[in-house]
Amino acid sequence: KLLKDPMRKSESIFHLQSLGLNTLDCFITRDFRQAKAYLENHLDDKMSIRTERRDEFLCPFYYGQPGRNLITIAKERTDEGYLLLIYHYLDWRDSIAYGSIGLPKDGTTIVEFVDEPGLVRDLYSHQKRISLILRPGLAMVPNNLWLNTIIREVQECCYSESSCVVEWSLYKYPVGILQKPVIYWELRDYA
Repeated sequence: KLLKDPMRKSESIFHLQSLGLNTLDCFITRDFRQAKAYLENHLDDKMSIRTERRDEFLCPFYYGQPGRNLITIAKERTDEGYLLLIYHYLDWRDSIAYGSIGLPKDGTTIVEFVDEPGLVRDLYSHQKRISLILRPGLAMVPNNLWLNTIIREVQECCYSESSCVVEWSLYKYPVGILQKPVIYWELRDYA
């Protein structure tokens, strides 16, 4: 079951993985030596680092830089007590669509998505956002196989959760730890 308190990104990733959903392949550490060793194996790869510390919001985030450029940043952030989430850069321009699926307690399914490349954080302000409410038992969107596949996967994997929202992106190629085209970014309580 989901906690009443918001989950940190690392907790959300672990929870999504425990449900069998595809997530980022993150290397997570507080130890600079581990972070340095990992980044040294990816010196020329485009990498990203997301940080967490206690209950802070808006922690530093470094996006799409060569691994060699992130070693000093990793040292500074671990010295400041941050947890590092290090992963290969995933270019949002390679996505096909993105959105969220809400599963409130009343059994409906709330689907919000944009049918073009983009970032999930821009979903709720995007002019082309499509919002659908599917009644209990009606889990299909006519003529949209990829969206129906995502809806079905979230419903099946999250059926035992309290009401929740799952954010996702659909890519042109396999991504994440399970190497599937759909990646799930976050799981949170449905508000």
